[in-house]
Amino acid sequence: MDSYSDVDFQVVTYQPSIFAESTWVPIIDTSGILTYVYRSASGGVSKATILLKSGIEVDVVVVPAIRLHIARIAVKYGLHHRIPVIAASLDEMATVMSGGYRMLKGGRQWEKFYSAVVSEIRGARLTDCDVCKIADEFVCDFRWISKKVMRGELIAAQRVLHASLLEKNYRILHELRLRRSLTSFRDARRIEILLPPDDLEMISIGSTLRSDDLQVSARKAAQAMRVLVAEIVGDRWIWPQEIYQELLGPTREAGGSIDLRTGP
Repeated sequence: MDSYSDVDFQVVTYQPSIFAESTWVPIIDTSGILTYVYRSASGGVSKATILLKSGIEVDVVVVPAIRLHIARIAVKYGLHHRIPVIAASLDEMATVMSGGYRMLKGGRQWEKFYSAVVSEIRGARLTDCDVCKIADEFVCDFRWISKKVMRGELIAAQRVLHASLLEKNYRILHELRLRRSLTSFRDARRIEILLPPDDLEMISIGSTLRSDDLQVSARKAAQAMRVLVAEIVGDRWIWPQEIYQELLGPTREAGGSIDLRTGP
């Protein structure tokens, strides 16, 4: 933890509506509030984000107690895999908590439950089928970007380049590192620390609002995606060569493989 870190809490409560407003905040800090946001979060729960005048940022994930009680019973009797909604929520919970946590209040039953979730549940992961589906979506968005560049809609193209193409590459990279039992974080966090320079160069871009620059960046993202997908599913997914040639013309084939074994 450093000066740029926030403070994360998970609160299990029978009264989640209390956190919809900021009236409870003085319980943890009396310096005053700069901003209070209450919104939906992954895993079907809600999250309150508080920016305090003291300079601290606090995230509070609010979990309805009744839902977690049901999940705890399902885990106890090994039924959670058979109930998709519970399985998905616990996968998300395991992903978040696997980075480390400390139980402040709750007792032995909750400690045992959290320990079981972290140690026994795989977490939010991608199957080979998921990876292939993401790759198919990538191709569609890649072609969309090229058309928008040709039409002169450069800002729209740049938006999808970052929001879709790069995001898909980061998701697949995250899954690949997990499969190789390497340290990885979602949302492209700490990639600069984890990857060696050559691999970091492969999955990063720096595009300006120019048509040629956007096309080059999209091409680079496509090359990275092809390599990453091949590392997971091999030749079970292949980039449609006709689309590649149609949009970009002759280009060097992506070769080799990405070496993700280095780093923490």
